[in-house]
Amino acid sequence: MKELNIEFVTQHGGLPNDCGQAVSNMVVRAFTDKRPTLRDMGFYDGEYKALWQVQAMLTKFGIASTIVSNQTVNWYKAQIDAGTPVIALVNYLHIVS
Repeated sequence: MKELNIEFVTQHGGLPNDCGQAVSNMVVRAFTDKRPTLRDMGFYDGEYKALWQVQAMLTKFGIASTIVSNQTVNWYKAQIDAGTPVIALVNYLHIVS
């Protein structure tokens, strides 16, 4: 599988539940010359983010995105191999025994 050169941005150090801001921030940093903070991303309220909010954060910085669901691991691998970053929303209740 191809490795994308995407700088890690932690969700820790700000409000709780900043994962939406963190993953959006990583994509913005990888595909633009901008270096926003988590607060700059928007929706900075400590609440979990919906997919439409993550999409709005990307749009704010000029990055087009598409929301899809129910994809296979092979689909994700193909996207990454094509150089397209993927943000996956995982419902942990379905993977915890």
